[in-house]
Amino acid sequence: METIQNPYLRLQVSCRGAEIQSLVDLSTNRELIWQGDPAYWHRHSPLLFPIVGGMWNGRTSFSNKEYRIPKHGFMNDRSFNLAEHTDDCLRYVYASTEEDRKLFPFDFTLEVIYTLHGKTLDVRYEVENCSYETMYFQIGGHPGFNLPEYRATDHVHGYASFEGNPQSLLRAGDQGCTEPDRIEMPELEENLLPLRDEMFAHDALIFDEAQINAVTLYDKKRAPFVKLRSEAPAFLLWRPYDSGASFLCIEPWYGLCDKQHFEGPFEQRPYVNKALPGKRWSGGFTIDYLR
Repeated sequence: METIQNPYLRLQVSCRGAEIQSLVDLSTNRELIWQGDPAYWHRHSPLLFPIVGGMWNGRTSFSNKEYRIPKHGFMNDRSFNLAEHTDDCLRYVYASTEEDRKLFPFDFTLEVIYTLHGKTLDVRYEVENCSYETMYFQIGGHPGFNLPEYRATDHVHGYASFEGNPQSLLRAGDQGCTEPDRIEMPELEENLLPLRDEMFAHDALIFDEAQINAVTLYDKKRAPFVKLRSEAPAFLLWRPYDSGASFLCIEPWYGLCDKQHFEGPFEQRPYVNKALPGKRWSGGFTIDYLR
C-alpha cells in the first residue's frame, strides 16, 4: 500500500490492480471512498480493462478467433509495479503476460498515474500498444463514494447533478447488456437528481453519447461534496439495488457493454478505442473534493 498526501487529502493505493483504497479529507478525517464491505461490494475503485461491462454470451472475437474476457476485464487482481512515488504522485505500470494473451491477444503496457493537486485527484491512464497490429480496447473507472449520513430507511440518500445535456438513458437488461430502447431522463428536483433505491432496480443509469462530462454528488441537505469530471463518452451511476449499501459509484467509461444479441467482432463494440503499433492512448478522470 502506497500513500501520498497534501494539506487537504490523503490517498492510498494498492499495487494489486493499481486500485484506490482510500481518499481521506484531512480536515475532518472523513473517508470518501467505499471501503469494500463484501456484504455489498468488495471493491473500492477497480480499473476496467480491456473491456468495460459484459459481453453478450460472454464471447467476443479478434481476427475471427473467439475469446472470453471476464466482465470488466482482468486487471482487478493483476499486480502492478510502482514506477514512481513522489510527494504528490504515484505511477503504476503493468506489462502484459503470456497468460493475458490467452484472454486478449495483444502485447501492451498500461500505466495508471495518480496526482494530488490541492483538493483534486487526477487519475490518468496511459495505454501503449506493444504489438505489431492495431490494438482495440476499452477502459474505464469505477470509484465508489460513501454517501454521507446514510440510513437504509431514508427515501432519498443524496442527490446528483450533471454537467452537459442529458436527455435520455440506456438501461442494462439480459446478461448486463444494453436494451434496444432508450428511457427518459429521471425527473429532477431543482436541477438535482434524487438518489432513491428504486432508481437502480435495473442495475446502472447509463449516460452514453457524451451527454455529460461531470457528475457532482450532494448530501441529503443538498450540499455538494465531490465531483467527478471526464472526457469519457459514457458515464454510469450504480449501487446495488435494495441492499442497504451506503455508497454510489460514478463510472467514466471509454467504452460500453455490448448491446443485447450483439455477435460482431470486438472492434464493433460501443466506443472502442484503438492504438496503432508502438503508439500510446491516454484518458482518465478527475475527482474534486468540494468542502
